[in-house]
Amino acid sequence: MKCWNCLTLNKERSHRCRDCDQPLQPNGAQRIASGKTLNYLLNEVAGWDFLAEEDRIRLSSVYQNRLNRLAQVGSPNLTQWPESDWNPGALPEPEAGATRLEEQTSPLVPQEPQTAKALEPEPTPL
Repeated sequence: MKCWNCLTLNKERSHRCRDCDQPLQPNGAQRIASGKTLNYLLNEVAGWDFLAEEDRIRLSSVYQNRLNRLAQVGSPNLTQWPESDWNPGALPEPEAGATRLEEQTSPLVPQEPQTAKALEPEPTPL
């Protein structure tokens, strides 16, 4: 069974998605809650001026696709869902000198071992 939210293929007997933990067959209350969340995200993305227009459109289409699939769950006229909402060929190339998220370090995490040791809490007396 394919998840309506993230399109992950799950076992037929599963009740929740193994990747995003959404209910695979949401009841009425879960549909309303998920629909409200998706509508909120659609409204938020529309106002993001820091994103290029084509990126906002692409991101909005992902959330709109999820909203459409949520409406189809349990329907007898279910359409074939795609493998992914994202078109990898349409993703922009990273800018020169940009680092991947995994490579970036947080300024809040001490990088030096002696700094990390100094920030460890003292043991509490019993």
